[in-house]
Amino acid sequence: MKKMILNTEIVISSLFVTGFDRIDPLLFTLTIGRLFSNEKFYREFEFNDRPLSLAFSEYITYDGYAYHLKEGYNLDTNVSSIKDSEWSLQSTLKSNWRLLEYLDELDFKEIIVTKMLYLRDADKTALEHMISNKEKAIIEEIESTGFKYMTNSTKIKKRWKEDD
Repeated sequence: MKKMILNTEIVISSLFVTGFDRIDPLLFTLTIGRLFSNEKFYREFEFNDRPLSLAFSEYITYDGYAYHLKEGYNLDTNVSSIKDSEWSLQSTLKSNWRLLEYLDELDFKEIIVTKMLYLRDADKTALEHMISNKEKAIIEEIESTGFKYMTNSTKIKKRWKEDD
């Protein structure tokens, strides 16, 4: 069976489609690492990076901390008109249906716990830019269920919520 090719653009686009509004390098790397640690995933996919497309760069920006949609855009924004047909940004992004299935099955709690451990000494600015709304919701869920490995979540959450 021929492996499906993944690259940075496909992974980031797929993470947007699954609900992340910011994708920083740490979330990206931990997600890829977790996916490729699955033997079945490893047999189906290969990572072969290439430059980001012009369409990706037109609607998504990198601010030095994370990729996010440019101001004024969301996944439902109509961005393309091909033969008088409108397409949403979500439809325009290069995601992979099979990757989306794996991402839907992936337990992001462990990824977020690991990410929080890496960010335990990060400054407030980095935290504000590197933690997406979906990750904040996951942290809240982890705290409400008493997830035993989340030792730094409260400390980190307080720091991104602090007023200067």
